[in-house]
Amino acid sequence: GEVASADGPRGEWAFGMAIFFCFALTLGVFPALPALLEPTLASKGLFQSLSVLFFTSGDLFGRLGASRAPLHGARKLVVYALVRFVVLAPLLMLTDIRHARFATLLHGDLWPLVLVAVLGLTNGHLATLAMV
Repeated sequence: GEVASADGPRGEWAFGMAIFFCFALTLGVFPALPALLEPTLASKGLFQSLSVLFFTSGDLFGRLGASRAPLHGARKLVVYALVRFVVLAPLLMLTDIRHARFATLLHGDLWPLVLVAVLGLTNGHLATLAMV
């Protein structure tokens, strides 16, 4: 029988799944979630500008780092995308969101900025690896 590889048409589904979960998370929470946050130390406009700066910087460094930290194998990329989805989405939801229906566990302005930077870093890294 034919072995499904990442190079053949039967193995490309894994790369597609990795890309889907990568961008589903990114587009699902950014920039909408930072817009809903209530900053305590900075003005809302400055905070939103910083969140865009942190995301785009993280995305750039993730794309540049893809050659330094490669992850080989389509299934590993799917696992990476799912772990990223399962870990980052709840953490971002636990920050200081205005009118949230759940408890805030990560208080302050630093947590959302760090998490947005990690979101950008993993977005750039995963997207580059899955598409190259």
